Amino acid sequence: MAKIRANLRHESTPWPFLYLAPNFDGPGKVWWQDKLKQIIAKFDEHTVAPSILNVAYFPYPSPRFLNCGRVPSQEYSFHLVQEAMKRECVIVRMRRRKNTWFEAVPGLETYPKLCELKNTQRPCISSGNCTDFEKVVAAIQDFRERSFRQS
Repeated sequence: MAKIRANLRHESTPWPFLYLAPNFDGPGKVWWQDKLKQIIAKFDEHTVAPSILNVAYFPYPSPRFLNCGRVPSQEYSFHLVQEAMKRECVIVRMRRRKNTWFEAVPGLETYPKLCELKNTQRPCISSGNCTDFEKVVAAIQDFRERSFRQS
C-alpha cells in the first residue's frame, strides 16, 4: 500500500511506473507486463518504467454510474494529460469509452502525437495493435538518450 501511495504522490523512485518494479508483486503487475510486452522486449523494464504514465479515466462507466459532475481527482487526471500534451509527449489512448477523454481534455482528439489501439478489448501497446507504434518506440528511445546525457 505504501508503494502505491508513494506512486500516486509522484514521489521520486527508481521505478516510477510501479507495475514494472522488480520488487512489486501487487495487482496489475502481470496485466501491465502483458500490455507492454513488445516495448519491454525492445528495451527493458528499467528503461520503460520511467517512460510510461498511466492516467485512467474514472469513474468508470457502468450501469450504476450516475454523472454527478467532476470531482477534484478527475480534474487532476485531465490536468496530467493536458500537461503531457504541452510537453509534446506521445499519448496512447488504450480504451475508447465513447468520447469521454475527448470531452474532458480539449484538443486531445486532434493532438498529433495521439496513438490509438485497434483492439481496445485487448489493449496491448504493440506494433500490430497500436497506430503509430513507432512514435511510442521513438519517444522511449529519446527519453532514454536524454536520461543518459543528464546522468
